[in-house]
Amino acid sequence: MKRQKDGVEARVYSYGARAPEPESLTLIDSQMQRAHRYYNVLIENERTRRAAHRGALGETRWKDATPEQIAACRAADDAARQAVRDERTRCGTYWGTYLLSEDAAQRASKSQTLPHFRAWDGTGTVAVQLQGGLTVANLLAGKNTYARLSLDYATRGSTGELLRHGRPGALLSIRVGSVGRAPVWASIDVVLHRLLPETAAIKWIRIHRRRVGVHWKWSVQFVLAGVSGWARNGPPPTSGTIAVDVGWRKMSNGDMRVAAWVDDAGAVGALRVPATLLARWAKVHDLRSIRDRAFNEARDALREWPTIGKEVPLWLKAAKRTLHVWRSPSRLAALVIRWRSERFDTDVGIFDRLEAWRQQDKHLLCWEANQRENVLRARREIYRVFAATRVALYQRVVVERLDLRDFAELPDTAAGDAPDDYGTAISRGSRFLAAPAELLGAMAASSQKVGAEFVETAAEWTTQHCHACGEREPFDAAATAMHVCSHCGVEWDQDVNAARNLLRAVQQREHPADRSRGEVADEREESPGRRAVGRSGARVGRRHSQRLP
Repeated sequence: MKRQKDGVEARVYSYGARAPEPESLTLIDSQMQRAHRYYNVLIENERTRRAAHRGALGETRWKDATPEQIAACRAADDAARQAVRDERTRCGTYWGTYLLSEDAAQRASKSQTLPHFRAWDGTGTVAVQLQGGLTVANLLAGKNTYARLSLDYATRGSTGELLRHGRPGALLSIRVGSVGRAPVWASIDVVLHRLLPETAAIKWIRIHRRRVGVHWKWSVQFVLAGVSGWARNGPPPTSGTIAVDVGWRKMSNGDMRVAAWVDDAGAVGALRVPATLLARWAKVHDLRSIRDRAFNEARDALREWPTIGKEVPLWLKAAKRTLHVWRSPSRLAALVIRWRSERFDTDVGIFDRLEAWRQQDKHLLCWEANQRENVLRARREIYRVFAATRVALYQRVVVERLDLRDFAELPDTAAGDAPDDYGTAISRGSRFLAAPAELLGAMAASSQKVGAEFVETAAEWTTQHCHACGEREPFDAAATAMHVCSHCGVEWDQDVNAARNLLRAVQQREHPADRSRGEVADEREESPGRRAVGRSGARVGRRHSQRLP
């Protein structure tokens, strides 16, 4: 669920798809490559614009710039906008696809750091925008000049296997170009595991291609507006508030707790990622380590292979001179594939070893990619079930207002922080598996579907304020999950304590007269810098979960 520019809520329906037929595949691949080039041209244009700004301003800040400097910057901006308009006419991508490239480049240009170019790896998206929206009936009628969907189409191959298990197939055709005024169509087989809602208006249709291991995965997305509310058993919730504290912590039984919750009726609970799923995630890292070691051994074997007195091709000699800086297994695999078609008499032994490595690495790569894909899908299902069966029961959902960039920050060695080590790497891996942004998104979407209120409140000191007595209790949050308040003697779990504080903050906001003057004064005296320190201290226990029992 996301909000469009016109303020209308949109819902995305995703479907699996089969690789297009050769003719359509050629058209789609051409559009993806052109969109990729267009994106990189836009990034180059943005980098040129920034360089012009630096040249005009020098060390001068914008607020201190002279009228001449401001005029030079404005001229650079105008030149950049004109360059975008000129390149749009030359890029060769159809309307819809080039809009995605422009949107991605615009997001990248908002970063404070210099935007980077993208390498072409075959991943891409072809899209068509349907201005004003297209009804599902018109899409199925087969008369629209931008998109058509045929449900009578008999699919083949692996998709046909799905059909025999009750999943209907369809042929989707979208416009990727024009010959005069006649449309040029690209078609793809879609597995419709659920039908599109008849009352919806289709705003976008997108065809995605991405690599998983050495294979391509195709999918189709329909961006819909005007979708009715989520169908659920029983009436929508009319009362009740739940507060959810999001963060990750490794528990003593091997599970990872990613959220703790309390409600206004006194119920308490937690959301956990099971230890079995964590073990499957650890297997992903194990497979990567095995691949890295095997790659280093194969690369070193080629480096040490003697070539004196042997007739070695020039391309192989050139590769051996730079082997010491190679870091990519795919680069060595490409060399072996070329070698396979250009064998020579003196390569007996070394080629067989490298070919055996390539085949084994291909197997491990597919295993690693599919293992990662399955783990992330399982995690997403856990979050969605929690949002649908727990969060959707309440009229109001309260979460922390988090800056998720704080979770991803690395130690600042220049400022004296501890350098990156194995423990920090494990913590970052846990952060990736916990995916707090995905959990928050699932809860927000579920609340929106049932018409509940989704409230984000300040997170300062929620972990270190005792919910029982209200006193702030500084302690090492990374040492243990449980803590005994030195003021009132109440023992509490710090994550549950944070959820209780979130719940109390919202309740006190409704009844401001119930708040003590001391609490109000404490909030007023707390500077932004102290709030940042409190936010960091409150998260340290979850960000370095490997230190906990």
